[in-house]
Amino acid sequence: MPVSFSIADSSDGARKVVIWVTGDLDADTAHAVRARLAQAQRHAHSDVILDLTSVTSIDSVALTSVVNGAKEMSATGKLRVINPPEPVARMLTEAGLGELFELTPDRPRPDVRDQVGG
Repeated sequence: MPVSFSIADSSDGARKVVIWVTGDLDADTAHAVRARLAQAQRHAHSDVILDLTSVTSIDSVALTSVVNGAKEMSATGKLRVINPPEPVARMLTEAGLGELFELTPDRPRPDVRDQVGG
């Protein structure tokens, strides 16, 4: 699973760390995501954004990695999970994780038929 990590300064001055994840977030890939969350944690007082737009599924091992990362981060910044696909968002919501990190639902995507005129 490719995991991309970057640091970007926003225009309002706060530092944001963005982690993009694609593919299956599972026992095999959870370690890489957890390592990136730990790396992001070193940037004190940074907001960390975990972009799950391209995640196809998440298992309990990966969910535990995200939860542990969010717990450890709570003293130095906050974790936002953005754009998880509906099944992933449902799993996060059903697990009651809204208090641990901010969950921003999937953005609406334009309907291809609207773009093609039919």
